[in-house]
Formats: sequence, structure tokens, C-alpha cells
Amino acid sequence: MRFFGLLFISLALHLSLSAQDKPVPREKTIHWLPVPTLGYAPETRAYIGAVVMATFHTHPKDTRASNAKTEFTYTQRHQVICNLGYTLFTPAEKYRLSGQLNLSRFPDNFWGFGNETPDSVKFIYNSTRREAEMVFQKNLGHNWFLGPLLRYSRFSRFDSLSGKSSVFFKQGALQTMGAGFSLLHDSRDNLLNPGKGYFVEWQSRYMKHRHTYLYSSLDLRAYRSFFDQRLVCAAKMVGIHSNPRGAPFYDAALLGGDRNQRGYYYGRYRDRGAVMAQFETRYTVYRRWGVAAFVTAGRTFGDLWVSKKVHTSQGIGVRFMADRKERTNMRIDYAFGKASGFYFSFGEAF
Repeated sequence: MRFFGLLFISLALHLSLSAQDKPVPREKTIHWLPVPTLGYAPETRAYIGAVVMATFHTHPKDTRASNAKTEFTYTQRHQVICNLGYTLFTPAEKYRLSGQLNLSRFPDNFWGFGNETPDSVKFIYNSTRREAEMVFQKNLGHNWFLGPLLRYSRFSRFDSLSGKSSVFFKQGALQTMGAGFSLLHDSRDNLLNPGKGYFVEWQSRYMKHRHTYLYSSLDLRAYRSFFDQRLVCAAKMVGIHSNPRGAPFYDAALLGGDRNQRGYYYGRYRDRGAVMAQFETRYTVYRRWGVAAFVTAGRTFGDLWVSKKVHTSQGIGVRFMADRKERTNMRIDYAFGKASGFYFSFGEAF
């Protein structure tokens, strides 16, 4: 009920803010991109599904495009994933609202905590997940936004699929709920396919599990374009600090996944802290078609910076601009790493 309560509050707040702002000119501003998906990723193996991406302007002249994405996926590992994500600007970007909702039944892997955990300790489990996050920010001027955030997650119905037992999954349902704040500077020219600008986000939230713990993250990104935006160079650095002793295992700092370190299974390494860096170049070859190349590096750490191992990956990709007006790309990447594989999505990884 709390999960759906957050959804109701989020929608009601967004509708209320929209009603208070000046009316939008009557013209078509919503662009729909419904696309069936078929691909492969390290976390899912082969998958099939559908994605609907909507981009729209609440006011065309002085507001960047907002977006919302709904995705349904069924995978070779019998995973069912339903996800909704959105970023909404009110007219003149007076407010910025973003969030995500996720429902899934998800077989997954867990290797414990540490920067050099061996493959032999892998524990395979199944669980039902409900996750919701909402961020509401006010424009402070000069592309700075500040505001509160709410987050809720619940992992339940744990089943061991590896014939092993683990202390982390003997406690029944794991539930966290908390609040914090988000400070953001966002001068990107396009949210889904940036060509220039900067993105700086600091989030800090107090979460309640069996104990209260603090989760903080810092996300830094920079973009430069050349040759009339045919070539884009992008860089990203992320730092995360959590507390695996006070937090459930899924809310520790971790490496891997589509957004932060392609080529590594999402959550392959977890600990109290994590740092990651990515660099990517994207080049438009002909009309809507383009290519990309990227490298990543990251590591986790505990109380002491004991392990010196840095996990790296690299990859290449293909881009197709599905929506020319909003410059929305579909991307297919192949990453070479500890868990090499394909990644398919709307919008860039960062």
C-alpha cells in the first residue's frame, strides 16, 4: 500500500503544479516512440519486451523537453520486469520532478561484500521487488535545483536457486523507507542525448531498515561537442557511500549495470563505498546513424582502502536517432568485461 501511495502522491503533486502554471499553446508537443525490444544483457540473458518513450514540452519556448518511459520485459531467466521512469519540467523550468517505479520478479546473483569476491561464492536467489522514488526540486537559478526526495523499496518472497543458504535471505521480507534531499545542476541541452553542458547531482537520504543508515551519492558529468555536434565526448564520475552493516544488501554501494559500468553484472561488487568513471565518444556517421566507443573503471571499498584492484571494461555501440526533433537515440552497446554482453535502450547511458 505504501508503494501505491507514493505513486498517488507523485501524480497528484504533478497535476497540481501543472494546473498552477500558465497554459500551454495548443500544438502537438508529445512524441511517442513505441518499440518492441529483443536483446541480451548479462543480468537477463536473452529478453523480449516493449518500450514506450514519450517526450514532450510543457512550454516549447523556454523549457527543455520532459520525458517518460514505460518498459515491460520478460527474460530467458524467467524475470518479469515492469518499469516507469520520468523527468518533468514545469513551464520556464520553475520546478523539476523526476522519479521511477519498478515492479519485478527477479532471479538474481549475489557475491557478498568486497572488491575482490571470487566467482565461487555466487549465491543465486529469486525475489519480488517493489521500488519507488520521487524527487521534487525548485529552480534556484542558473540551472541549479534543490528539493526533497522520497524512496521506498521492498524485497520479499526470497527463494534460493543455487542449493546454498545465506544469512542475508533468512530474514523474510526486507523493507526500507526514507527521505532526504537532492541538489542538482543541470545545464545539458538534451536530457536523453546531451551534446553539451554539465550535470552535477548530490543526493543524501536517511533510510530506515532495522536501523537508520545514511546513503549518499555524487554524480558528475561533462559533455563537449565538435563538428556541429557530429562528435560528442562525454565523461562521468560517480561516488557512493552507504553502510552495508546497517543497510539491506541491495542498498549497499555497488558496481555494474547499464548506467555505471557496462560489462559488469549489476551488483557484482558491493561494499560500504564505490567509485566509478566512464568516458565515451559518439559520432554521427550518416544522417540518423552513429557509432560509439567507451571505457569504464571502478572499484568498491570498505572501512579501509585495502584492495588496490580496479575493474575495467570497454565497448562499442551503434546509435539510431529514432526521433529527430528531440534527438532521441536508440542504442545497442556491446561491452567487454567480466560479464560481456549487449545492452539495448532508449537514450544514452549517461
